[in-house]
Amino acid sequence: MFEAPCVLGADPGVAATGLAAVARSGGRIRVLWSRTVRTQPDLDEPSRLRQLFEAVSEAIEEHRPESLAVERVMWGKNQTSAMVVARATGVILLAAARAGVPVEEYLP
Repeated sequence: MFEAPCVLGADPGVAATGLAAVARSGGRIRVLWSRTVRTQPDLDEPSRLRQLFEAVSEAIEEHRPESLAVERVMWGKNQTSAMVVARATGVILLAAARAGVPVEEYLP
């Protein structure tokens, strides 16, 4: 666990989700920890989302962030891909809500 306060950032996806714990130190931002959560492509989507939920929940428990920053889903031409990312985002939001961590969404 790192010294508080930190923010957990998430770049959502079902195949791969980027996570990073960052903190301000003086006037600089420091990356305290990072991980790419990769799910197994041969699993069904609900199982992959469960793996993502568990990984985000573990990161929240370990790093105790004061908030979670997540990339907002952009609906472009590939709506099927956007829907999958939206589901991953929902799982991340659920993990944060369950832990009582406030969430801020940001544009890519």
